[in-house]
Amino acid sequence: MDMSEFKGVWVFSEKYDLMLEMLGKGREIADKLQMELAAVLVGFNVQDRAGELIKYGADKVFLVDNQALERFQVDAYLSVLHGLVLSHKPEIVLVGSTRNGKSVAARLATRLGVGCVPDCIGLGVDERGRLVGERITYGGNAVAKIALKVKPQIVTVPARAFEKLEPKVRSGQVVKLDVKVD
Repeated sequence: MDMSEFKGVWVFSEKYDLMLEMLGKGREIADKLQMELAAVLVGFNVQDRAGELIKYGADKVFLVDNQALERFQVDAYLSVLHGLVLSHKPEIVLVGSTRNGKSVAARLATRLGVGCVPDCIGLGVDERGRLVGERITYGGNAVAKIALKVKPQIVTVPARAFEKLEPKVRSGQVVKLDVKVD
């Protein structure tokens, strides 16, 4: 697979507040890499929140609003996210580190044949443009820095790891997708 095909930073969480927190860090990374920041909004009756995600930093919102997604089911959400990643090829995917989010991120990484760094309390970009995740190890006695080499680069982010930005008046694009839910 051609690594130059991959462009953009994506943020996804089934927990809306956590997605807002991750958008701030996502915006910082996207700006540093001069890429677009997209939020992936999945669920039922969630279209009203798409505009708010743009105010919190997203350039684009991929909206998948389907009654089959009203209640979280790992396989259904994974199917939607996997299809989107295959067709749009984001370089970086930040997933909310919830019980469900960790499961989706791990399974997504497995399906794509890439790695996933869980519970990143710090995120940055190295001199080669690779995402570097920081996570607590050894029972809280050390912080490991892990650079991802293969794209898409997938990490999970716990709640309250990053500050939520203040909403601003911004313009962005909402892409409503009609996705078949498995």
